[in-house]
Amino acid sequence: MASSLVNGAVIAQQAYAHIQDSKALVYIAVLTCVATYIDDVSQAQADSVRTFPEKFIKGEAQADAELEFTATILRDVGSVYPPAQAAMFTASMFDFVIGSVLEDEYKAIEVVKDAQSYPYFLRSMTGAPLAYAILIFPPNVPVTRYIQAIPDMMVMINAAKYVNQATHYDVLSFYKEELSNDTSNYISRRAAAHGVSKISAFRDICDETIHANSQALNVLASEKQAYEAYKSFKEGYMYFHVASGRYRLHELMP
Repeated sequence: MASSLVNGAVIAQQAYAHIQDSKALVYIAVLTCVATYIDDVSQAQADSVRTFPEKFIKGEAQADAELEFTATILRDVGSVYPPAQAAMFTASMFDFVIGSVLEDEYKAIEVVKDAQSYPYFLRSMTGAPLAYAILIFPPNVPVTRYIQAIPDMMVMINAAKYVNQATHYDVLSFYKEELSNDTSNYISRRAAAHGVSKISAFRDICDETIHANSQALNVLASEKQAYEAYKSFKEGYMYFHVASGRYRLHELMP
């Protein structure tokens, strides 16, 4: 889990640097660490991870020390965030855990044309965008000041969600994944569901992401603290991903 902690520390430092609450910032780093761990082991230890939500709800011991630590971190969210935010966060993380386990099974499913909502449903499940949207805002900012922007923020987050090297990154990873002939990603699934080319689906997702970001900023315009928090997050979040050599985006630069 040590390497996972590095991921958590870096994303907390770059995307959540505006968070002044040290307890919340540490929580973000550790949460990203355990999310990375789950994503890493979800296939090799599928049975253990699959039972995580049930054991969590029943208060039973998890299958190993790392999953037990993960359960402790999720339980602690209520000590950092208010009840509404904590509940939405926990629900999103449960989706992430189940989605991580089932992701390998999803690869075998041939996407039916006209199942147009399915690709985004799957992406939202495995990307935990609601959880990471909640984390953008300091715990002392009332959820009423930003909840109307959450749907659009989720779209933006899903376009470039970082967990680890096994996770698909949609817009930013499109070039790299095309070079490796990877088709188990949101863009490929969406293209199949809509009956269009992958480049057409890619362009549509780019347009939707740009629009969602603009909408989020418009919604938050009258809430200065929330607006500045989202703006800072977005800039740090995108810098983190664009600067990463793993996308091979430098190959496209003149």
